[in-house]
Amino acid sequence: MPLFLLLALFAVVSAEVVPGSVIMQSGSLVFQNKEDAKAIASGNFEDVMNSTGWSYLHVTTNGDYKDGYQAISAGYLEGYLTADLLEAQWHNYHDHFVSYFTDNQVPDAVITFFTDHYSYMVQQTQMKAYSDDYWYQVMLRLKELQGMTDGYNAAGKKTQLSVIDMLMMTSEGDCYEIVPAVMQAAEKDTRLSIPDFQAFDIEAERHFHFRTHCSALIKLSGNEVAAGHTTWTQMSEMVRVYKSFEYNFSTGKAKYSFSSKPGMLFSKDDYYTVETPAGHKMVVMETTNSIMNTTLYQFVKPQTLLTWMRVPLAIRMAATPQQWFEVFEKENSGTYCNQWMVLDTKMINADGTMQPGSFFVGEQIPGYVHYADMTAVLNEQGYWPSYNIPYFKDIYTVSGYPNAVAKKGDGYSYTKCPRARLFAEHQATATGAQGVFDLLRYNDPTDPVQNGSPAAAIASRYDLLPPTDPLHAAFGAIDAKTTDSSLLRTKSLETASLIQSGPTHNNGRPAFSWSGYVGQTFTHLGMPDAWSMPQVQSK
Repeated sequence: MPLFLLLALFAVVSAEVVPGSVIMQSGSLVFQNKEDAKAIASGNFEDVMNSTGWSYLHVTTNGDYKDGYQAISAGYLEGYLTADLLEAQWHNYHDHFVSYFTDNQVPDAVITFFTDHYSYMVQQTQMKAYSDDYWYQVMLRLKELQGMTDGYNAAGKKTQLSVIDMLMMTSEGDCYEIVPAVMQAAEKDTRLSIPDFQAFDIEAERHFHFRTHCSALIKLSGNEVAAGHTTWTQMSEMVRVYKSFEYNFSTGKAKYSFSSKPGMLFSKDDYYTVETPAGHKMVVMETTNSIMNTTLYQFVKPQTLLTWMRVPLAIRMAATPQQWFEVFEKENSGTYCNQWMVLDTKMINADGTMQPGSFFVGEQIPGYVHYADMTAVLNEQGYWPSYNIPYFKDIYTVSGYPNAVAKKGDGYSYTKCPRARLFAEHQATATGAQGVFDLLRYNDPTDPVQNGSPAAAIASRYDLLPPTDPLHAAFGAIDAKTTDSSLLRTKSLETASLIQSGPTHNNGRPAFSWSGYVGQTFTHLGMPDAWSMPQVQSK
């Protein structure tokens, strides 16, 4: 279908709040056009992307029903309510994903990895779900995945999707390692060019930059702690849903809100605010690290659990930051290799310092997860920045960063890269959620640290590089989300964040628009043309 017809078909729709619920009728799940407290799952969806750049999804499950029914119904409700945007996001995701391959087709080896992986999860849950709480939660996640697939298809969209399609889309971040690992193993398959990181040529440099996702900051000021995150990704990924879920399971009961996209069963940005059963408010965030040592790919196997699965498991099963990582490191897939930050905002002292055990940081590579209590470092520095370069020396070294520094310089150094210096120089002004928010939108090419580059910023804009620059692309920081301990104390979880969608347009940077962009574009359905939306409060 011609692109202009697709754009017309997926034009952003009206802003009404659409209610919905899911009941069981004659042995089948049925969607109702109303909220219903007696239903298995109930909630609503509001698409206000034209005015704010966001849509909002709320889902609550009913604890009177068995956990499996709750899980599949939560997925069904999400798939049905978000079907229009989910279909648009599928086209956006798929068009960009296949562009990595010379024939614009997903290789059979990649599909086989996912079918083997799905079979592994099903087999393990069949054997262990009712004797091991960990695998019980995996079973519930798989039911939610199936439910979202069924709910989306029941909405009657033209593009019908299989559970493997949905699995691959929600595993988009995991594919950063899955695809090169699979293609490297298939030695005769040359449809994907794996960069030469040892020589660190321009393709290796491009790979690093376009796998460099996100900036984050945690900041102590006064007697409060603030945390925030800006997602870096392709601008064709700007179909956004701010999701709030309350699962009333018999075990693993959870309540959390997060920024995400349609069809994603986790954030992928990643930014979560979480309320534990004991009433503690935690913030979970990540920024992505690169794997520039391709020998690590040998540890990427389908008989593990991917990050999209393990993160919600940790959120559901952990009561503390340390427990979060104890759950997360199990079944490590070595895919979507990030620096994760888990902060318990309730564990703050009257003098504004954090209590021991309140802040943990962990980094993952294929075959290994390193995590530690970093509360003392946060208290000493007063802030914790995160910017796509590993903190832990063993992760940094094994991932290949020393070679990158030797070949390309300080841009790959944890202490000397532009964002390390920008955070160090400007963090003193970032007080509370608003101050952190403003810093996370920072992009000023006149700043000597940026050296004239709109890409070397906390909130990058690669689209503003000269079109002749090999790094010019519709890529960069596409949002900001922040909260603080005061907001989390005084507001409901879903309303406790300051959020903004779209590339930064401060310090004289122009607002992004698709019609004004000159360069290679990918399918970008379901979103407005121009992105000058204001900061709003989550809801």
